[in-house]
Amino acid sequence: MAPDIPSPTGETLSSDSPVSLPEYQAPEIDLAEVTPVELLHESDDSRVFRGRWREKDCVLKIVRFESSLEEPSLIWMQCHFSEEPSFFKEYETDPFLRESQAYCRLKAFGLCEKGHIPDFYGLIKNIVLKTQGWEPHLEVFAEDPELPNALVIEFFPNLRPFELSTYSANRADQLRATVVEIHKAGVWHGDIEKRNTKVQEETNRVILIDFDRAVTLPLDSRTETEKDIRGKMANEEVLLLETLAELAEDHKRGKIWSSWYWHYGLWNLPNWTKEDLAAVDVAVRAAAEGTLAAESPLLVHVERPCQDLSYVEWTVSSSDEKDDSPLNW
Repeated sequence: MAPDIPSPTGETLSSDSPVSLPEYQAPEIDLAEVTPVELLHESDDSRVFRGRWREKDCVLKIVRFESSLEEPSLIWMQCHFSEEPSFFKEYETDPFLRESQAYCRLKAFGLCEKGHIPDFYGLIKNIVLKTQGWEPHLEVFAEDPELPNALVIEFFPNLRPFELSTYSANRADQLRATVVEIHKAGVWHGDIEKRNTKVQEETNRVILIDFDRAVTLPLDSRTETEKDIRGKMANEEVLLLETLAELAEDHKRGKIWSSWYWHYGLWNLPNWTKEDLAAVDVAVRAAAEGTLAAESPLLVHVERPCQDLSYVEWTVSSSDEKDDSPLNW
């Protein structure tokens, strides 16, 4: 049975019957109203800035239109929905539209005001690349066939990753409750990783960010694909509970052991082949089971006490050569 859905006004809505919910209409913002402060993050498909808008700090996330991407996000979606081609007809694959749709739904349900998801201020569509003050920051988009778009959201200062050094049972409960709430609003985050879960220690808040891989379900639809997404939501909650249990165990140990996947991941390692990743996957699973061989050729983890987890040293080697340089993640 599908879970009940709380509406923005507080009453409970059954997700087994059609829902009439006015969607939030995001205001459009003029880029000229936003002053750039600093570049926070860059990737192939986006640039993320801290800015000033209406006398407050904000985050401006400028996103390439999907047709401008060298590796469209459709590839990512195919990894998750290869068995369900109808997904591509029913749900958005453009990262800007996915994220803006998610924020509109979360805003409509009142979740952006609770402090665990950034507040959503509005959108900037078809950005003028010659906007005064922004020209040098927008040159990277000059050759794109389509103009980029942007989201303007809340800026949280002094954020740290949610990891062993920032773990507490209360913060784990906050993250779990936030994920359950966004699922009840019909939004599947789809990318709950350490990089997207942050802690603001002065307020003891856990904040979930980055919804550009999210899927927002129509609340009045009952298609087979939607059932599949509901299943992925349930799986996301189960995996999160397992991860939080591993973090709790490792926090008691005072070292990273069971929560290796959460802390390190295995993607985007330079010059690594699929065979390398497969071998490391075997080693990590063996370590989690307590059966890692000391002479494992691909992965040696140098453990440090919990209070020093801001620096974790890895030695990665191949069968031919050894690289002793530490990787700081």
